[in-house]
Amino acid sequence: ILSDLSTWYIRRSRSRVSPEASDSDKKQCLSTLYNTLITLSKLLAPFIPFISEEIYTNLTENASVHLTQWPEFDKKDVNNLLISEMKQVRILVEQFHAIRKQHKVKLKIPLKVAGYNRKTKFSGELENVLKDEINVKELVATKKEQMQKWNVSFSNDNLLLEEGEARDIVRTIQKMRKDSGFGLTDVIKIELPVWPKQYEEYIKQNTLARSIEKAKEARVIKLDNS
Repeated sequence: ILSDLSTWYIRRSRSRVSPEASDSDKKQCLSTLYNTLITLSKLLAPFIPFISEEIYTNLTENASVHLTQWPEFDKKDVNNLLISEMKQVRILVEQFHAIRKQHKVKLKIPLKVAGYNRKTKFSGELENVLKDEINVKELVATKKEQMQKWNVSFSNDNLLLEEGEARDIVRTIQKMRKDSGFGLTDVIKIELPVWPKQYEEYIKQNTLARSIEKAKEARVIKLDNS
């Protein structure tokens, strides 16, 4: 539950419930989470009756989880191939994070390309998940008969250092917005000592900033939304 639901599904679904997400995407994501929690509360009811009751009654208008039927599922709804491939994706993600740590390269710094060793290439959707999780722009699948799962260079030629700096600035500004009590739709002006000019528009778009101006210290200023 902690690994599959919380630190993977919910974390990866944040963008699907953001204000910019489509209504259908939000509905599908929240419906999956709702049904998972309802089923979970029923499965846990015999073992942790009070917590499962709290979860169930908070999510439904029904009297009690202890008055419901034991959950059932249809095997036709289970995509075993997808489950297996997603497990492999997560293993590769963990391995890549370990390699980054070994080379002291932070996750915020994107890489241009990396190769992974696998007999068959992942589907486009799963490969996008993999690229997003390890922060790599392009993946190349190889079929080498070797134990090493990754072929990657951490030389400066393969590191997008300025984009990493821009992402770090975005995270800092988002925290400053939150600490200042700004709303999700509040437009701001940013003041910074330095920033990568190539990614100025990226910074503005991802922080809802109208402009970036040079100053001695980083600061966010709320503007009139009109």
